[in-house]
Amino acid sequence: QHFVALTANVDAAHAFGIPADRVLPLWDWVGGRFSVWSAVGFPLAVTLGFDQFRALLHGAAACDAHFATAPLPQHAPVIMALCGVWNRNFLGFPALAVLPYAQPLAHLSDYLQQLDMESNGKSQTELGVPVDYETAPIVFGQPGTNGQHAFHQMLHQGPTPIPADFIGVCAPSGCPARHKALMAHFLAQGEALLWGKASKGP
Repeated sequence: QHFVALTANVDAAHAFGIPADRVLPLWDWVGGRFSVWSAVGFPLAVTLGFDQFRALLHGAAACDAHFATAPLPQHAPVIMALCGVWNRNFLGFPALAVLPYAQPLAHLSDYLQQLDMESNGKSQTELGVPVDYETAPIVFGQPGTNGQHAFHQMLHQGPTPIPADFIGVCAPSGCPARHKALMAHFLAQGEALLWGKASKGP
């Protein structure tokens, strides 16, 4: 009585004994990157609560509306995609650092790895024609000050330029003092990478 099945194989769920009204089918058009807006989002809705899940859906709908209607000069997804193509193919930068200064976004770079590296990291087009250009960067990252003690030295002082997406959160989700400190780090690290500092030599 406590089972709910999320599956593309509805018949197998019924054979297992799950009642039909507790089987949430996965549609064949959802694909391998299971969308949280499909039935796969059910565990997320249970975890977050339906008020938060509805807020997530509203945010997704707003992004979809922006994608469908925004003029090109203000079209965030197109601008970000063009920056990625420019950085990878024209400037030759092999990687992208994703640096969210918020612990709830700790796994954002993991998600973007699959989104970019698995989805786009191909050596052939969908028609089987070999490509003569780079298709994806190496995506990596960690939240906030964790990355500052892991790989920021390479960002600041390494010989290879690495584009970095700094992500700050305006409203604190926890301790306001901690959030203020995180935002100070967020601004300072971005400013340091932007302007640099003259070397004092050996």
